[in-house]
Amino acid sequence: MKRWRGKGDIKDLTTGPGKLTQAFGIDKSHDGLDLTSGDLFIEDSEDKPKIFTTTRIGLSRGGDLPLRFYIEGNGFVSRK
Repeated sequence: MKRWRGKGDIKDLTTGPGKLTQAFGIDKSHDGLDLTSGDLFIEDSEDKPKIFTTTRIGLSRGGDLPLRFYIEGNGFVSRK
């Protein structure tokens, strides 16, 4: 993740959706992939953390919509 992001500080690796995808090496070649199967997938977990929903930061339109989700107490969130 540090190599893909070009950062040394672990706290700055994934603070935002763009940084998160870059840290995982996800790029435009992954656009449209089925995330229920294949090499890139989302897996369910037994962990059920408390998820907070807020509005997105820095949008010119739709800034009032609940489009931002994060886990309570997560130190890798850009701003709360």
